[in-house]
Amino acid sequence: VLAQITSISFSDKAPNASVQIKNEGIASELIKIDAPQSYVVKANDTSLKIAQLYVNKISDFPQLMGKQTWSEIELKSGDSLQLLSRNGIKLLLLSRQVVNNSNSSTKYIKLTPMIKTTGEQFLPTISADKLNNLLMQPLVLEESQNLNKLPYIVSGGEVGQSLYSMGDLIYVKGLTNVQIGSEVAIISPFRILTDPDSKQQLATEVYWNGSAIVEQLGELITLRINSAVRPIAPLDRVLLLPVNDVPKIAPHKAKPFLQGKIIGLYDALTSTAEANSVALNLGSNDGVDVGSVFDVYSSRVALDPNSKADKPQYLALPKQIIGEIMVYKVYPRVSFALVTDSSHPIRLFSSFQSQE
Repeated sequence: VLAQITSISFSDKAPNASVQIKNEGIASELIKIDAPQSYVVKANDTSLKIAQLYVNKISDFPQLMGKQTWSEIELKSGDSLQLLSRNGIKLLLLSRQVVNNSNSSTKYIKLTPMIKTTGEQFLPTISADKLNNLLMQPLVLEESQNLNKLPYIVSGGEVGQSLYSMGDLIYVKGLTNVQIGSEVAIISPFRILTDPDSKQQLATEVYWNGSAIVEQLGELITLRINSAVRPIAPLDRVLLLPVNDVPKIAPHKAKPFLQGKIIGLYDALTSTAEANSVALNLGSNDGVDVGSVFDVYSSRVALDPNSKADKPQYLALPKQIIGEIMVYKVYPRVSFALVTDSSHPIRLFSSFQSQE
């Protein structure tokens, strides 16, 4: 049983050569109490999901795996993970069975360091479907874009129709630099993201209502809606989005000494929790990049019982870490993050800062 072994062997011929645990792994107190001693990677897993099984802070996962950075972690369906312990240090050992074509025997390989093989499919940090959804919503206009000056929907293909859905024709005014077959996003106003302390307007956030394909050119461009996730109506704006590669997210501790506040929640009015998105009042201008991981702190106050009823005094309670967030999309002055862990509800205007 691997959990009973502190020196493990692997070779091309038989599973009996030695691999020594060196200065890898993390302190036992950084591991989740209910972390599994062994785990077999499944086809629908993600590396983020597995990290959340084992560590309190996802930025510690590479070191638990004996790696320096998240981008070095290469997990595949069928891989076996074993949590080893030695002198108060935990290490997650990975082994992979490889069928030897020359005979029916199985050989074991130790994947540190990993030898890359062309065509191997490793687990993503986040599933492709979820990441695509996150990249489309929330959506912020570039600073050079004025919502009121963007092309807009004039009407639909049917007389008297005021709402449009997938398959409907729409006519758009002001759309240029497109050709038949071009795909555009259909958006509508959402809100202005504002810094809660300085009151400075940081970005214009819009709803992504759907998308449409150009079918005919002219003074009014004819488009057919090919996706609709929200109601589409006259005066909705149309935006020709650039085609960007889906980023590979490698979680890592954010640049030191960054701190800010959560300025937007989604599908919630006052608080949110794990697996939901939040908007932050820091962006690339502040040193935030994709994959940055922050701790979230409580910002509670308590009424001073010695204060008078007509002049209540409130005291700030000591800060307490209540969650963790990982940035997946960055703009110059704002960014968007996924809540990867939460022990308490994360409220609007909660503070966040770089992990120590």
